[in-house]
Formats: sequence, structure tokens, C-alpha cells
Amino acid sequence: MKIVLLSKAMVVGPYQKKLEELAKLPNVDLTLVVPPVWNEPHGVGPQRFDPQHTTGYEVVIAPMQFNGKFHYHYYPTIGRILRDRRPDVFHIDEEPYNFATYHAMQAGKKVGARMCFFTWQNIFKRYPAPFAQMERAVYEGVHAAVAGNREAMEILRAKGFAKPTVVIPQMGFDPLLYQPPPPQPRPVGRPPTVGYIGRLVEEKGVQVLLEAVALLKEPYRVEIIGTGYYRTELEVQAARLGIRDRIFFRNSVPSREVPDVLSRLDMLVIPSLTRSNWKEQFGRVIVEAMACEIPVIGSDSGEIPNVIGDAGIITPEGDAQTLALRIHELLEDRVQRLEYAARGRQRFLRHFTQEQVAHRYYQMYLAMVYGNVPYEPPPPVSVAPRLPEMQNPAPAAQSRRPRAASSPASATPARPFPVPEIASVREDEDEPDYPPGYGNAAQYDELPPDDPAWAEYIEYEEYADDDDEPPEPQVKTVPDWWLRR
Repeated sequence: MKIVLLSKAMVVGPYQKKLEELAKLPNVDLTLVVPPVWNEPHGVGPQRFDPQHTTGYEVVIAPMQFNGKFHYHYYPTIGRILRDRRPDVFHIDEEPYNFATYHAMQAGKKVGARMCFFTWQNIFKRYPAPFAQMERAVYEGVHAAVAGNREAMEILRAKGFAKPTVVIPQMGFDPLLYQPPPPQPRPVGRPPTVGYIGRLVEEKGVQVLLEAVALLKEPYRVEIIGTGYYRTELEVQAARLGIRDRIFFRNSVPSREVPDVLSRLDMLVIPSLTRSNWKEQFGRVIVEAMACEIPVIGSDSGEIPNVIGDAGIITPEGDAQTLALRIHELLEDRVQRLEYAARGRQRFLRHFTQEQVAHRYYQMYLAMVYGNVPYEPPPPVSVAPRLPEMQNPAPAAQSRRPRAASSPASATPARPFPVPEIASVREDEDEPDYPPGYGNAAQYDELPPDDPAWAEYIEYEEYADDDDEPPEPQVKTVPDWWLRR
């Protein structure tokens, strides 16, 4: 099976590991078409092709026109490259409304290749001409699509794309780089540490994390790693809340240093907030934390619940009170932290390694050539409910509520995703269990789903013999032991 992958993302060396894994699979003749450099906009700058993992497949360096323009760039020599290789599968690693996708798709049609594209877009948007026309032409010309998250698949369906679609991450992760650190005691006198890694922008919701920490009376320590225009606002907010001495800011670190940073955390919090023009598309650092056996708490924005699954805690976005309670409960319950850590590592090994992602793409390519594309329905996700209004909230917490976090986005309730009417095949039916001790977490693979800590505050009376339905839950007053005084 001849495969050609057109991808500017593959200029990044670690990403190429997925292609090495793909090239190892039976009957795969793989060619990567990549530009010599991609001029990443928004101040990032040029990213030159870094050949770190290129064993087992061919690399073709192709010139790019309008380099750095997401919607306008294209590869003028792609037609000749396809004529030389005559691929069975042509994977265009671009959004369907980009000119690069439309131009490459026209070249693929001339050689009779089976084609697919990739999309992250998880917000419904209508594009102006000529991008709307190019998007429609791509929908008609390709044979399948890859969505980076489940809502992106829903957007395709809403726009009328009825062809086979699978949800697969664009890239996997290296289990040798992202692995649990050796056990080591916390330094004497150092309080538990809550961490955030990512961009410092308003929609990432770090202001909600600060508000949650301000509600806690325990002296938890918070490390915020990242850069962005919102840092000054966050520093002012921390001072206003009286917790500046607990908050430690640090600039972004290279990806190879992320495991070391994660090893110093007791948990990772990703409190993203959905906005009209943005919602979380994936959350790479969540997978990196799970791989390193660091418990994760995430909001229910975008794809976060589907990435975490049952390996962490989901809270309603913008709800600082619920987030504060979950942080305190998890930091005070070592057994629960170990359970989430183990589940996270096992979930990473089963779904997010470069090898696993390569296998899923391989199955899709086979299905494009020989049959229907398999689809794995999403797992159930439990979102922690909001706390009831407190009878006697801490006055300081109310008076010092920051302006930036005073009007959080309303929580998006978890809901089932529609399963497209294509062949349904679970990819893990015949997958063997990992041996005990593999990744330090396999022995926890069969743990039952976690019971939300919220259950501690709900009591049900015993069912009467003649009752068919349970009575309404009796909600207790939220105790004040977790509130900052």
C-alpha cells in the first residue's frame, strides 16, 4: 500500500516518530512530503525541517508558495510528486478550507488516489468566498476525513460531509520521553503543588484556578508555566486575592523539559474556558501529564473530557468553587491520586503513544482502500456537578473576586455524541492487556470508574417497597472546612 503524506507539521522532529511506527507496519510504502521550513505566524517564527525520525520511509522536501499563510499557502510541485509515486492513499494533513488542501486534492484526483484530510475545527463557521467553495469541493473530492476531536467530526456532519470520518489525534507521544519519574519524597516544608502549563491567555482560564486557590485555607503552592499577554493580569489578580506568595510564574519550557516540570507537581489543572471563537481542541499537556502519572483536573471545555476519560476529574468550566473543592479533595487523598495516576498512564499507553496512533491511521488507510472506515464511539464522561450556593461564604473570597473571573462562561453539560452510520469496530477488542508493571500502571487497568466526590454531600433515603422511583436527593450544606478564612 503506497501512502503519501503531505504535512507541514512534520517539520517538527519528534512528530516524525509516528511515521517511523507507520512505516514498520505490513506492506506500507510511505513517502512524506514536507516543506524545508514553515514560517509559523503570531511571533513564533520559522520552524526548519528537523529530521530526527526518518528511518523506514522516504522524505521529499517540496517548495512552498506563500509560506506562513495558513489559508493561502500551497505546494507547486505536488502534482509531479504524485505522478512519480502513484499512491494508493494520499493524506493531506490540512484543513479542508485551505487552498493547500484544494490544490493537492486536484492533483490527487488526477492519479486516482484515495484521499483524506485532517481538521481540528470544533466551532461551526461559514467561510467567505473562495474558501467556502474550496471547502465544498474538498468534501466532494476526498474519500474520508480525520477529525482531531469529536466536535470537529460533528461540525463535518453539520456541514453535510457524509463520508467516513474517524477521530484520531494528529500526533502521538513518545512513552520513553513521557514516563513516570522515580519516586522521591516532597522536600521538607514544601506544601503540595498544583500546576498549569500552557499559554497565558484569557480563554485558558488560569484566572479561575487562582480564584479557586484563593478559596482554600490550606497553603497550597501553584506553579504557572507559560507565556502570554495575560500574565500581568494574573499577577495583579493573585495580589488582589492575597495569594501572591503562593503563586510562582515561569516562562515556557521546551517539550523535552516538560516531563521534568511535571515531576515536581502533585496535580495538573487545565481550566479552559469556551469562547465564541475558541474552545479547547485537544490539550497536549493533559496527555503528557497522564503519561507521567500526574493526576489531572480539567474543565469540560471542548475535547478535554474526551482526552481525560475516566483517568481524571472534569469540572464545569468557570466554576471556581467546584474546582477548589476538587483540588482539596484530590490533594488530601493519596490513594485517589495514585488511582488516577495509574489510569492516566494506562490510558496513554492504549490510545496516545506514537505506535497506537500510527496503528489507527494504518487501519483507516486500509479501510479507505479495501472497506469501511472503523469508528470507535466515545467513552462515557462524568462531569462534577456545581456546588450549591453556600449559606455562609467567606467574606474575603467574595470581596476580592477579580474582575476577569467574575463572569465565567456558563458550563457546557456533557452530552452524547452521535455515532455516524458507518461500520463500527472497537479497536481494542483483540488488544492484549499490558503485563503487570508495564509503565508502572498496568495493574490498575481494571479499576472501576471513580465515584464523584460530590456523592459525599448527597444522601438518598432507603427505597420504600412500593416505590418505583428514588426520592429526590437531600443536599447537605457544603462544609466550611475547605474554605479559606
